[in-house]
Amino acid sequence: MVITLIESHIKPELREQFIEFVTQHAKLCLEEPGCVNFDILEDTREPDTFFYYEVYKDDEAHQAHMGTPHLALYRERIGEFRAEGGVNHRLRNLYPVDERWRTSD
Repeated sequence: MVITLIESHIKPELREQFIEFVTQHAKLCLEEPGCVNFDILEDTREPDTFFYYEVYKDDEAHQAHMGTPHLALYRERIGEFRAEGGVNHRLRNLYPVDERWRTSD
């Protein structure tokens, strides 16, 4: 599994536009054959802080994602919404083991 957790601090006045933009991005990612999961999470104590939890089944699926037009558009536009730079965490799955991950395969 290739797992990424992205933290974004959004300009309060662009909150609703950001939610619409990132939701559309997530929907497109979930259409990719190797995308297992894409959650958008909002911090309950800091409502302008969002996290995306992305899971790709393997390096090949993640590399395919890196070349998609919707990721290029996301990279082009995300700066409009951010109050400051984002934080990108690359994570390693511990449990459940990859073979038991919740996939539709």
